[in-house]
Formats: sequence, C-alpha cells, structure tokens
Amino acid sequence: MMRALFSGVSGLKNHQTRMDVIGNNIANVNTTGFKASRVSFQDVLSQTIQGASAAQGNRGGTNPVQVGLGVGVASIDTIFTDGSYQSTGKMTDLAVTGKNLFILSDGTQEYYTRAGNFDFDGSGIYGVTGTGLKVMGWMANAAGEINATGSLTAIQIPEGTSMPPQVSTEIAIANNLSGDGKGIAAGIATADTKMNFEGTLNANTAVGEVVSFQVQTYLASGAQVPVTVNFKKTGEPGTNTWSVTTGDSTIGGQSFTVGTAMSPSTLSIDNGKGGTMTVAVDTAGIIAGATDALKGKTDLSAAANDTGIKLSGVLPADAQEGAVVETTVEVIDGNERVPYTITLTKTANTTENEWKVTKATYTDASGTVQDVTSTIAVTPVTVPATPATFIVEGVNTSTIAVNGLSLDMSGITTDAADTANAALNVYDSLGGAHKVEYTYTKTGVPGEWSVSAKVDGKNVDVTNDKIAFNSKGVLISPTSPNGGPQITVPGSAGATNFPVTMNLFSEDGTPALTQYSGKSTIMATTTDGYAAGTLKNVVANTSGELIGTFSNERTMTLAKVALATFSNPGGLEKAGSNYYVKSANSGERRIVSDGAFAPGSLEGSNVDLAEQFSDMIITQRGFQANSKDITTADEMLEIIANLKR
Repeated sequence: MMRALFSGVSGLKNHQTRMDVIGNNIANVNTTGFKASRVSFQDVLSQTIQGASAAQGNRGGTNPVQVGLGVGVASIDTIFTDGSYQSTGKMTDLAVTGKNLFILSDGTQEYYTRAGNFDFDGSGIYGVTGTGLKVMGWMANAAGEINATGSLTAIQIPEGTSMPPQVSTEIAIANNLSGDGKGIAAGIATADTKMNFEGTLNANTAVGEVVSFQVQTYLASGAQVPVTVNFKKTGEPGTNTWSVTTGDSTIGGQSFTVGTAMSPSTLSIDNGKGGTMTVAVDTAGIIAGATDALKGKTDLSAAANDTGIKLSGVLPADAQEGAVVETTVEVIDGNERVPYTITLTKTANTTENEWKVTKATYTDASGTVQDVTSTIAVTPVTVPATPATFIVEGVNTSTIAVNGLSLDMSGITTDAADTANAALNVYDSLGGAHKVEYTYTKTGVPGEWSVSAKVDGKNVDVTNDKIAFNSKGVLISPTSPNGGPQITVPGSAGATNFPVTMNLFSEDGTPALTQYSGKSTIMATTTDGYAAGTLKNVVANTSGELIGTFSNERTMTLAKVALATFSNPGGLEKAGSNYYVKSANSGERRIVSDGAFAPGSLEGSNVDLAEQFSDMIITQRGFQANSKDITTADEMLEIIANLKR
C-alpha cells in the first residue's frame, strides 16, 4: 500500500516538472531564437516479488513478479528545429538555419546563440548591445578579401572607416554600334577642278591697275564659293605686261606680256603650287578667255577636320645653323587619326633662336602624303640646351592648305551611324578623377571601327585603335578583355601616369559589344578604379558578410560572421539570455564559414502553442490521476486502520 503512495507522489512531482517545462515554453513563445524543451518520463526501480523461472519437465517457465516504485524524468530535451523568420528591416539583424549558432565572446569565454539581434556600439564593435558580448568572425583585408581559415576575432568596424583609392586599369564597354553606317573613307581628293571665266584686258590700262574676273564654285553641300582672279598691269609704260593672282594668292609670282601683233595662242602659267592658268589670246592682243586648273578640292562627304595643331616643347638654344628638328603628331582626317610631320630648321638669322618651318606633310587615310602649308608661332622661354621634344596639346577646327589650295574645314559633319561616343571617369593612384571620352568612327573597311580618345578634354594616343566585327555583328577583334584599345592617362599632381584598357567582354568571357542594325547604344558601364571614400552604412548579406557602403558610391566587404555547429546541439547547456555553452556531451564546436543567413530578419521561437496546450491537458490529467492514486491508497489505509474498532 505504501508503494502506491510513493508512486503517486513521484507521479505528482514529475508531472509538476513537465508542467514547469510547458510553462517555460509558453512563457518564451515570443523570445527571439528560443528553442522549446520537452520532458520524457521513465519508470524507476521495481521491487521483485518473485523472480523468473525456466521451463522444467512438464511445467513451463514463469515471468518475474515485480512492482514498480513510481516514475522519474528521463530527459528534458531542447528541440533544435527552425523557428519562423520575422523581417525587421534592420540590416544588422541576422537569422540562420539548421543547427548553426552564432559565436559570441566576452573576451574569456565563448557563448552560442540563435538570437541575431546585433548592432554596432559606439566604438564600432558588432555584438549584442544588451549584454555587450561581441560577435566573432573574420575581418577583411584592405582589398575586401576574407580569410575564413584564419583565427576568429571580434568584429569591429569603426565609424568613419575609409576606403583607399583604387587606380583604374580598364573601362568596360557594352551594348551596340550601329551596323547601318557606310563608313568614312577619309582624305582630301586632288583631282583637277576647273574654273572657267571670260573677259577682256585693255592694253591701254594704266600700270598698277587691276582687272578682276569672278566665277562661282559650289561645294558638295550646295554652298556657293566665289573665286576671284585678278590681272594687274605691270612693267614699263607702253608694254602690255600683266601679273595674275587668285583671291589673295599670287600665282607663282608669274607675269605675261600681251603683244600688239600676235597670232592666236595659248599661254600656260604655272602658279608654283601645282596649279596652272591657261590664257587664250587673240590677234588683237585681247584675252578672250582663261581657265584656271587649280589642283585640289575637298570631298565634303569625307572631309578632314581638327587640323589646327598646338605644340609645346623645347628647342635647343645652342643649335647650329641648318640644324633640323622633326616631329610627327597625329591629326584627324575625317575622324581618322593620321600622322602629321613638321620639320624645323635653324636659320642663319642673327637672332640666336630663330627657326623656320621648312617642311610640313601629313598622310591621309588613303595613305597619300600631302604637302601642307604650315606656320608655327614660337613663344620664347628660358630653356635648357637639350634635344627637342614636342607634346600635342590640342587640336582645333581650322584651315589647311593642300598643294596650294586653302581648304576650310569648319562645320563638317558625318553621318550619325558612322560615329558613336562613350565616356566615363577613371581614377589615378591618389583617387583623382579623369574624364575619358571615346569616339568610335566607322572606317571604309567593312565591320571596322577606329577609336580615338580624349582625357580631360585633351587628345591622347590610342594603341590597338581598331575594333572589328564579322558579317553577323559579332566582335572578332580584339579577342580578349586585355587586348582592346589602350590609352595612357596622365595622373594628377603626385600621381603617376597609368594605362587604361577598353574591355569589350562580359564577365563570362563573351563579347559585350555588337554591331547590329539600328542606333548606336554603346556606353561605358564601369571601371575597376575608384576614388577614396568614407564609410556611410553597413549591412549584412546572405553569406553573413558585412558590406560597407562608402561616400564614393562603392561597396566593400569589411567582415564576415562565423558560425558554430555541434554534433549534439541538444547537449548544449543553457546559460540564460538565449545563450548556450559547451557541455561534456555536446561535442566540440566546428567552425562554419558557408552558412545561410537571412539579413534584416530574426528567428522567432519554435514553440508551438497548440502542441503546448495539448501537452498541458495531458499533464494535468496525469497529475490528476496520480493525485487520485494517493487519495485512493489513503482511503484503503483508513479502512485497514478502522478494522480494530
């Protein structure tokens, strides 16, 4: 009878424990990262009244006769299932999945938790602001790289953290160049252009007087260009000698005399610059007509531009008479870059530093060498006696004289489908920004484009300056990201010059630029360089990396949160405040660097209220039944006690 009482008491006590666990679960139904617990019961020792016996003879065996002595708690287990995830919008909050736990430290001991309500304190330490424990992980190096095999350290990102500048090495170019253009076959044509005029020269004209003839010529655009030919009476009185000029240019300094008794004839006058004046004279000494066959015309559909060149450099002050300095620069012939050669020769003038332009030529896009009438203005400065050097500083729309014909290059345009532009800032080693402007010009070669460039408004040389597409509009040259057009960008004060390559390929290695029909949509998308920046904000990503956003609009990985896992997470010992510590039965912690994170979210409790209420009813009934066991045993004892009455 006493055993029944003892069993009932154990039942009451252990159901009370179960109710305590259920109550704790319900109390933590809204606790971040809380893991519910459950109670498992087991029976305790049994009193053996009769032992078991084996079969003997004609009798079978018998089972043991035992009376149980009550119930005990077998275990209180922590259930490590995932709770629901609640979005907080706070990007320093983190949640994890599976059996992974965050690692916290107070400097001497590690703690583990599923509650990821983290933030930065005043010194930039990432941790639990309520307890001051620090989140452990790995800090990134200056390049934003994480070594997840290194030792764990407390994550600390001070306010005002700076990002050093990164020098640019490439500009990424993408989208499309129009396949509709016909291309620019640049150059200056030199076929004869004849100007016809008629008039009369009077032999009695006074010496020094001028007779002018004017004809109209027309450009390809339809614009009228008047050309004036002047006949000036020269020579001694009584003679009939004339000099000829066209506009403001004397025709080779030539003159001719019209006789008083002449047979019909033709005079051919060389102007000294590749042009001729053909004059027909009748028997009366009257010029009946003349044709000026000046060589040189401009094909305005493919005309040159940007031909005024500004040079700066040094000429040696101690050069001897006849010393020659020659420099070759590039000019724009229709949008083609062509070599322009200037030769300077030291003169015999008494002025010590007088130089003369003795020759100037350039090679047009067709490969023809053209003679150019050039002048040079020299500004005197104090210079060392060193070899001459020249630098191209700029190119301006101007005029050029080719083979004696002055050509005005202003106002010349090209078909929109034949040119395209793209621009982007690049950065030097000190973070200085430099604007790079690319101009793409379709050449006369099918599928080929020529590339020119400016940096901060000044022309720069381009190597590998041709890109090409096949008949399907697919890029075939260059063939690799580092084989594209390249320029050298002058660094700002204190920074070195640096090369920048045009990258025409996507990250997967396929061409990013095409040549299809339609408008050109080419654009410069990114550069790998950037200016210095100051930290503005920090957020976490799905890999547990803390990403900093800087004032230069760049982002960089600053740190990574480490996770721990145990072979038996249920064996961890609860230490309060949602923390666990390692126990003898939890196993050793293993570091996890590739766990899945939910930034801006927190994991809720995994307590299931419906389950807890069901367990509560069952526990209550169990407690009630055990109490009935005790009262029943008590009544039976009372009956026995009343037998003596």
